[in-house]
Amino acid sequence: TRRVAKLRLGPVSRKPQERLMGRPMGARTEKRPAPMIGMKPIVWPRKPPQNSAHQPTEPSKMNSWTEAEDKVLRPAWKGRMSTYALAKRLGKTAPQIAERGRRLKLGPRPRRDKKRKCLKCQEPFVPEDWTTDWYCDKHRRQRAQMSEDLTMQVNALGRARV
Repeated sequence: TRRVAKLRLGPVSRKPQERLMGRPMGARTEKRPAPMIGMKPIVWPRKPPQNSAHQPTEPSKMNSWTEAEDKVLRPAWKGRMSTYALAKRLGKTAPQIAERGRRLKLGPRPRRDKKRKCLKCQEPFVPEDWTTDWYCDKHRRQRAQMSEDLTMQVNALGRARV
């Protein structure tokens, strides 16, 4: 018997029932037809919950701060608790906590490594006081020296005028 070479149209698959790329061997189109826009499923609107406990509070109430909340926020701000954990404790969101900290001028939060970057050289250093120390020891000394020089110049100018 003579063998006749068969013309194969498409990729060869090991099993005859297996389809490659999700279409049959003799498919005329390469892709699925585009979905019809008018054929959307009907979705009924959800009923709002009847219980008032599930109702969201007014935005103005959510953003208002009480003295008691501020009293908790001030000492906790310099602590190592994350902003998210602090927000959970106060019943607020983390962005609200950050905004309130800025409004109360509480300064930046302490970092996890208990260090802060110097404003001049960006080197991490351990501040003695988180509310006042913004420069590393080298630049703090430099600043103190500059302020001394400035006061001496001002005093010298004042004496020269008199």
